[in-house]
Amino acid sequence: MSQAHKSPFPADIAFAYARSGEEGEAKLAAEEWALLSPAAVAVRRRHFTLGRLAAHRALETAGLSRDFAVLKGERGEPIWPEGWVGTITHAGDLAAAAVAREADYVGVGLDVEELSRQVDMGITSHICLPEELPWIQGGAEEFSGRTADDNARLKMLFSAKEAVFKAFYPIEEIYLDFVDACLIYDEGSTSFRGELRKSASAEFPVGTRFDVACELQQDYIVASLFLRQSSS
Repeated sequence: MSQAHKSPFPADIAFAYARSGEEGEAKLAAEEWALLSPAAVAVRRRHFTLGRLAAHRALETAGLSRDFAVLKGERGEPIWPEGWVGTITHAGDLAAAAVAREADYVGVGLDVEELSRQVDMGITSHICLPEELPWIQGGAEEFSGRTADDNARLKMLFSAKEAVFKAFYPIEEIYLDFVDACLIYDEGSTSFRGELRKSASAEFPVGTRFDVACELQQDYIVASLFLRQSSS
């Protein structure tokens, strides 16, 4: 991603990112540092620090206090100020975060993955539904101006499903596995058409449909999802 990376969200969702080398700008509260194990390896410490730095920048962009301590819930989800929803992600030398008013959005999901990182294609059976396999096995094709092979397609689907989990889980804390959402890539666009195979909440039952944007941005896959309040 370039330094001028554009937010994948509407303008009323505050977005920010941080890159390796900016760790010194992170002024984390003691409660935030306490979330990190003293035995955490350097990569884990860098990702955590950059993630919280991106979160603080997003809060500031939203007009909130940058000093708010972003803690975490039972499944590692970030806990935002009352009345706000959001998401944090990190991969490689990049972290990003987004926050939005709960009055406008039920949930926000964001995930980034390194395009160059190879994954074992054997995990396909754990991530993919039968309907999704033909696209995963479709061979090399151009997406967002970049050529993606089967490995990149699998990472795109993985990233999109991570964004789905991050957007839906905080609503009623119902866990969604990879097979609990079916995502079909909308050819000619930059998004997946999604359908829930498991209820995520009373408002989002089985069969709920949604879109997950997924683009290749230089060295990264960027997947994003936002769920508007029904009255918005």
